[in-house]
Amino acid sequence: MEGPWVMVRGRSAWRSSEVLARSLLEDMGYRILEVHKRIIVNGVEVGEVDFLAERDGIRYAVEVKAGLVDVSGVRQAYVNAELLGARALVVARGSDDKARELAGRLGVELVLLPDIVYASTDNLYMAVREAVYDAVGELLSVAEHCGALDEEELETLKALSGSDTVKEAAERLGVGVDDLAKRLAGLRRKGVLPRGNYRVLRLAAKLLVLCTSHGRSE
Repeated sequence: MEGPWVMVRGRSAWRSSEVLARSLLEDMGYRILEVHKRIIVNGVEVGEVDFLAERDGIRYAVEVKAGLVDVSGVRQAYVNAELLGARALVVARGSDDKARELAGRLGVELVLLPDIVYASTDNLYMAVREAVYDAVGELLSVAEHCGALDEEELETLKALSGSDTVKEAAERLGVGVDDLAKRLAGLRRKGVLPRGNYRVLRLAAKLLVLCTSHGRSE
């Protein structure tokens, strides 16, 4: 790696979290099988995990958190892993007591990182730059659909924005996970929702609900 090396603390280091997490997992003996593994239910994409990995013949659905993992993050990792038929693993900077307790009960493995991570300034800059461009582009694309949603689509997005998991969103709507998956697939085909894991979908849903509500109040 080129460029000087700097010591980066806390959240700043995890702007390039996926790059650093992958390196750490590989050092621990995990083999990365797929990056941004899509979760498919009956032929319909319902979410995504950061990595599908394998070690000692066991497959892991890996979620990478930029900061601390909380109860919601543990629960979502567990649901995603169940849908993929894999074991759940979360890479994060830390966790609270409730998250660790729930992870133990659900069998979710936690890989907790120190507050200090070493990274090349060149690599860190490029990772941050690409992530910012991607995030801004997706948000601008999502915002274009504000005010162009029908009632069912808006109802679906409201449930998504207020739920920690796909299963919880389906329960809020009173439908099955398969039915919700079809709704999400329709929203993706229209370009309303971007590809990504559940937290990306939830953020996009929150933005759409917020801007649609704002537009109707004017």
